Amino acid sequence: MGLLDNLNFSQPFSLSSLLPSEAQLQAYKQKSDAEALAQFSQDPNPIRRVPFNILTALGVNPTIAQAAPTTLDVAPITGDISALADARTAFGQGDLATAGLLTAATLLPVVPAGKVKGLLKKSDDTKPLLNVDDAPTEGIANVVPPTDTDSGIIAFHGSGADFDQFKLSKIGTGEGNQAFGYGLYFTESEDIAKFYKANVGSGNEVTYKGKTVGDLDNDSASYEENIAHMIGQQDNSKDQKRVLNNELSSMMNSLSGIEQAIKDFNTNPTIYPLKFRDLPLTMDDAVRIKNDFAERVSALNEIEKNFDTIKTKPKGKLYKVGLTPKPNELLDYDVPLGEQNEFIKTRLKKVVEEINLDDALNLGFDPFEIGEAQALKKAKENMLDPERSVISFLNDWAVFRGEQSTAEKLLDKYGVKGIKYKANQGVGARNVPETGKSNYVIFDENLVNILAKYGIVGGVGITALQNSDI
Repeated sequence: MGLLDNLNFSQPFSLSSLLPSEAQLQAYKQKSDAEALAQFSQDPNPIRRVPFNILTALGVNPTIAQAAPTTLDVAPITGDISALADARTAFGQGDLATAGLLTAATLLPVVPAGKVKGLLKKSDDTKPLLNVDDAPTEGIANVVPPTDTDSGIIAFHGSGADFDQFKLSKIGTGEGNQAFGYGLYFTESEDIAKFYKANVGSGNEVTYKGKTVGDLDNDSASYEENIAHMIGQQDNSKDQKRVLNNELSSMMNSLSGIEQAIKDFNTNPTIYPLKFRDLPLTMDDAVRIKNDFAERVSALNEIEKNFDTIKTKPKGKLYKVGLTPKPNELLDYDVPLGEQNEFIKTRLKKVVEEINLDDALNLGFDPFEIGEAQALKKAKENMLDPERSVISFLNDWAVFRGEQSTAEKLLDKYGVKGIKYKANQGVGARNVPETGKSNYVIFDENLVNILAKYGIVGGVGITALQNSDI
């Protein structure tokens, strides 16, 4: 069959007939966006994950945003690598502008990372996490699903960090995506928790030259240690050598490029203005960049000589926890407000009593047009619309008060202790079964008790987890 066999020459020819339809283009875009989100939004390597998540949060299309981590694979960091940890922290705090600047400081040596870091919000909680001995590694007891009236839920949480208490102040330092509400995330599925333990945050613990080397969260770590740590995050020696060779090749090419730019400028500054990667430079900047690249090449040569001293072991913990709330004290994410149980409906009515005239105006009920009492009445009715989704309820409160956790704090104030939602259903339009394991978002750190902590070693079956969220 030839290319033209399907054309009907009895009808007027139109070029548009050969082009994909709007529906086909939209389907392709959705598929491309979904593939980019699946690949990069939870990538275990923060150098790929953080820039992608920051760009998508700033409204960049996922298909376009993937260019950042893809570029980093072939053009490694030339800026301040420690700025990436601060970018991740700023992103978790919702400060997207600072997160974007810190990401730029990571990628480009001309962006002053030190000054940009000064924009990062400081946490009130500076107490370091405590290290606790591993619990036994003999597997974990089966979860007993609770009933609506039973007190307490047994659940799991996977983390790249080791700690002895869950704290709301640490939100944003792990996976960071508060997709189902602002709080502490847990799951009845041990496999989902294992997946997050293996893939969120810290990856492997790495020693280099007999010393445990800091990762991107350690500002005092040298470039040599950071690269050794990055190499140690790879799954096999082939990938470890690939990371080293790519970084060394990139740094040598960069060093050669800046040296040539300086040489050309000194030869004829009129014809060859001093630039590097199309950015104009002063001679002081050019010399600083040249020296920085030279130091990095030297550090990479040192790693190459000591490559066999890079040792790794899995890092992170799987936590078994007891959650104090009863299931019927939790808002059900997967049904509209009109289908919540009576306990929840009663408390939702108390929450909307917090609505003020500014909130009513935000909802489109102008007190100057219909009167204050009527505006408040209609706003409350609107917020309690039986068809309103939970995510809509949460988002509107965040807009009213300018704080992501507004609704969750009000719900907690009036006795709703968290949110429950079915596992393995993804985000957005969810086809939710009536049975199956649940995930939980808990609003109060004091309602979580750590029962056991496990440093599980071994592979995690992630095929069934690719569409899961916790």
